[in-house]
Amino acid sequence: MNRDDYLDAMGVTRWTDANNVLPRAIILLDHSGQLDLSHPIIQIVLRLVDVESAQVQLTTKLQHNILWDMRKLKLPKVNSVISSAPLNELERDVQAKRALWQSICEQQHAL
Repeated sequence: MNRDDYLDAMGVTRWTDANNVLPRAIILLDHSGQLDLSHPIIQIVLRLVDVESAQVQLTTKLQHNILWDMRKLKLPKVNSVISSAPLNELERDVQAKRALWQSICEQQHAL
């Protein structure tokens, strides 16, 4: 077992340099995905979960503490606060947008 995985499993928080603080919010995208953080849908969702654009990191790599999983195919499965279709589907598909708002509501009720 990897040392970091072992510490994470035990709930041990590791020391980090204050100058090298990771962004608070990670958005997971498909490998071909591009995302404009100034898009109105993105801005509304970030406001709802109390996150500023400056705190967001976009990535295609699986990591811990994913805020928003925007991949089309959710494999491998990750634990994320919010899950939705990619932005291009959210723009044109009412059901995808409805599922996003449902995901946000479930997250807020869980708090």
